Amino acid sequence: MTESPGHGFPEPEWGSATGDPRSSRGPDRSAVPPPWPPPVPAHKPGVIPLRPLGPGDIVGATFAAVFGNPRVYFGMSAVVTVATVIVALVIDLVIGVAVGVIGGDGLPNPRAALTSASGVATDAGSVAGWLLAGVVAYPVARDVIGVRAGLRESWRFGRPFVGRLIGTVLLLAVGLVLVAAPAIALLLVGIGSPDLDVLLAVAVASVLLIIPVVWLAVRLSVAMPAVTIDNLSPPAAIARSFALTRGLFARYFTVFVILGIVATVVDTVFSGLVGLITDVVGSTAGDVVGIVTAVLVTVILAPMFAVASSVVHTDSRIRKEGLDIALTQLVADRDGPPWASR
Repeated sequence: MTESPGHGFPEPEWGSATGDPRSSRGPDRSAVPPPWPPPVPAHKPGVIPLRPLGPGDIVGATFAAVFGNPRVYFGMSAVVTVATVIVALVIDLVIGVAVGVIGGDGLPNPRAALTSASGVATDAGSVAGWLLAGVVAYPVARDVIGVRAGLRESWRFGRPFVGRLIGTVLLLAVGLVLVAAPAIALLLVGIGSPDLDVLLAVAVASVLLIIPVVWLAVRLSVAMPAVTIDNLSPPAAIARSFALTRGLFARYFTVFVILGIVATVVDTVFSGLVGLITDVVGSTAGDVVGIVTAVLVTVILAPMFAVASSVVHTDSRIRKEGLDIALTQLVADRDGPPWASR
């Protein structure tokens, strides 16, 4: 008498979900539900998903914002950069006259003035990039929730904060210079030494001394957006930047390294072009081209770092303060449920 496989259990069918080792097809996996539901994608109303971001997310959101609204970001970059460079060149000219960048006949020395102005324009570009990080914080915040801000609207929001942004830039500059001073002093002392061992020791020590500068720059990377978005004074914005980036240095350092590589490639291309033009037209005209190129490179690259600072500011608030929950609710209240009539 043949026994059934068990009381109440049916005979297994070949190729069924219960399967049989002798079946040539094996179990029918399509009939077996997965042991856990698939992950629910984070809501993404704008340039970022409303969840904690990885370095790739931040870099991707940076380019999505800049090239998704180029009129605002490149337009604001052009205005801030040109204004900063003009102010810096005027100050440089006044200082040059005061310290004697004047020929023996009492006339200006154009060659010396142009050489100085080229370096000043480059340094002013860095200052413009810091200022821009605060100015573009508003359109980035709008891009995060899927609302595109216009140029006039963005200027109207950012204009009242200009004084505080300038004050924050001055504090940041003083802090970074003080931290970098030992490395700069060491380089100045050792660079004239004919001893190769001394030069090597100075180079290694300078690199080690620059590490605190890099650490400080990353920890202060959200101070400018904090001024405008969080409506803070310069000291409070710097303190908030330290608080928001605590424990996140490696993540945000990676972001700025990636963007730095992109910036280096672009800057190298433009520098090569300036060199070729200088060889053709001469050094004086080449200095003029160098000033124009420095402004152009800043206009192109500054939005990239400025927008990244604002995206980092948003990510740090998502991680530290649960901003994603508030933003999700904000978007839901604005858009209504998906089944609501339009």
